[in-house]
Amino acid sequence: MGFGDALLSAKKLVGDDSFLLHAGDTYIPNYNFLKEFILKFKKSKNISGSLLIQKRKIIKGYGLVNMKKIKNENIVFHVEEKPKHPKSNLAILPIYLFKPTIFDALNKTAKGHNDELQVTDAIETLIKMKKNITAYNYGNKKWFDIGIPPYYFQALTLSYKKSKI
Repeated sequence: MGFGDALLSAKKLVGDDSFLLHAGDTYIPNYNFLKEFILKFKKSKNISGSLLIQKRKIIKGYGLVNMKKIKNENIVFHVEEKPKHPKSNLAILPIYLFKPTIFDALNKTAKGHNDELQVTDAIETLIKMKKNITAYNYGNKKWFDIGIPPYYFQALTLSYKKSKI
């Protein structure tokens, strides 16, 4: 039923707190960026969410972001889930910071790509509701979409090597 539907099922657990959402099909070898990502989210005034983004050469299969820099913050003004005619090469990586307003947006969002409730579409709903969304640039650091078997193997291999077992 979609990533958005899965997120909706966590509403009671989240309550009124801000939270980090991490998709289970992603492996990031180094989470050092998280401290800064969270601090920027907490310091940002009047925002409903923050997205982890990365400039990509191959954008097929990603939700994409359009943003502009305003007062030293990356302000998102449009997102789209797996567009047929991309207007950006800034991909959304599946780690997000949200305030509970995302649940209101999910409830107001129609099913989208693959006839599923998409988190990306709910983010666009937040933007249309005049809620502020920021983006944190992950730069050129490595990560793996472990929903794809060859990348899953690469991630396992890297993780094994790092563990020095």
